[in-house]
Amino acid sequence: MKKLYCLLAAIIFTINVSFAQTSWIDYKVDNRVSAKLPTAPQTLMEGTVMSLTPDSTVCIVTKVDFKVSANLDSAALAPLLGTEEFASGLRTGMLSQMTGFTLSETKTGKLQGQYTYSFDGVSEAQKLKSYTLMIVIGQYLYSFTAMVKDGRDTRNKDE
Repeated sequence: MKKLYCLLAAIIFTINVSFAQTSWIDYKVDNRVSAKLPTAPQTLMEGTVMSLTPDSTVCIVTKVDFKVSANLDSAALAPLLGTEEFASGLRTGMLSQMTGFTLSETKTGKLQGQYTYSFDGVSEAQKLKSYTLMIVIGQYLYSFTAMVKDGRDTRNKDE
């Protein structure tokens, strides 16, 4: 299952076909999840790191412990995960952190039995697009975001 999450992270960050991932760095978020990042990550704040590609695409990985942030363990969190209110709350939380962005509605899905949430965003003023995938495993939320300069080729971003 760990390999699946590593693959998931690699897929999310495949933004530009011209930038080969063979040189990307394996970043271990914790004992459950790792991600491929283009360069050594820089810590932005507790639980959040970022990495830049040569063309200035920003890759952000965040881990949130719901037990710490909302006093919800995995048992208390489980019945909330499939609700529209929970998905909407994630989108609202992202909007509060992404000043100037407009986000699509949250798309809820499942991967290997774990709930996933994805949305795209755009900032006309900053000429940026964002692509976010979140997955909840136990009491933890893992968020993978790529922020791309407008005009970059993203046709194969999901492959």
